[in-house]
Amino acid sequence: MRYNITDDEAAQMLTSDQMVPFVILEGAEGEQQILRDIRTQYSKVIELEKSLIEYRHCMQRLSMHVMKQGSLVQRIEHHAQKAPLNIDQGVHQLERAQEYNHSLSASWFVLVLGIFVLLKLVF
Repeated sequence: MRYNITDDEAAQMLTSDQMVPFVILEGAEGEQQILRDIRTQYSKVIELEKSLIEYRHCMQRLSMHVMKQGSLVQRIEHHAQKAPLNIDQGVHQLERAQEYNHSLSASWFVLVLGIFVLLKLVF
């Protein structure tokens, strides 16, 4: 039996069909079955590790999206808080525009009336 191999070498040998680190005597069918079972379990562990790594990446992406959504929600909240003030300012500006419009209409009326009076006096 060869004892001086690294974990990586052992993993590579378990995934391949190499039997170098394990010497199994003829007639030891039970031990050969155990070795096959170990290889099967090792493959399942590797698949589980890959799945866990993929799951971790998904969770990282999800976390990033949640952080982005959080900043959007904060901006929406800020604008929602400013909305009543903006509405009040808009109402005030509309009232001023309406007053200006009335005074402008009155000025036009006086001007037109004045022109008619002047025309009446001239002719």
